[in-house]
Amino acid sequence: MKLDPKYKYVILAEDKQTQCFIRFILRNNGVESRKMRFIPTPEGCGEQFVRIHLVDEIKILRSTNYDRRKVLIAVTDADVNAVENRVRMLEDECISSGVDWRRNKELIAIFVPKRNIETWIHAYADGFDNIDETTDYRHNYGAEKKCRPYAIEMSEDLMADRLKNNNHSSLQYAQKEYDRICSLQMQIN
Repeated sequence: MKLDPKYKYVILAEDKQTQCFIRFILRNNGVESRKMRFIPTPEGCGEQFVRIHLVDEIKILRSTNYDRRKVLIAVTDADVNAVENRVRMLEDECISSGVDWRRNKELIAIFVPKRNIETWIHAYADGFDNIDETTDYRHNYGAEKKCRPYAIEMSEDLMADRLKNNNHSSLQYAQKEYDRICSLQMQIN
């Protein structure tokens, strides 16, 4: 399945490397740059930034004036947490702010690279057998643009539904979230 390129995509991410990676995934799905809006990345703690701003973006998504053809993609690193624990932290932030968590038919995707986005880059650069989700590969990859071939390859895997049986929890979760958005877009169209 492919994401619908007619939709607009709002991307909330911890850092520029993650933004760049998601941009290449979306571009490979046929989404034009003008259909993407990136929330500026923070100076400080990226996890806290995503957690707090996700509440605001969900409020905007639910406002009556909101374009129903928008998808919110939030990307936060799992760091040393389990993927499910990081998602629960996002949910808890929403609830403590008086905002209901993501509803079944809302176009909100949560991606949680474990340990960070460089783990996904390393998986595609060096092979899935040579990585684990606890090692920090952040210093192995410098310039954002160097992630392009790996993001495109992951995009191809997402479209072909190849990550659901992957041994890495964060990639399995990414496949589930990707499939969820594609399915909702087909239902809406």
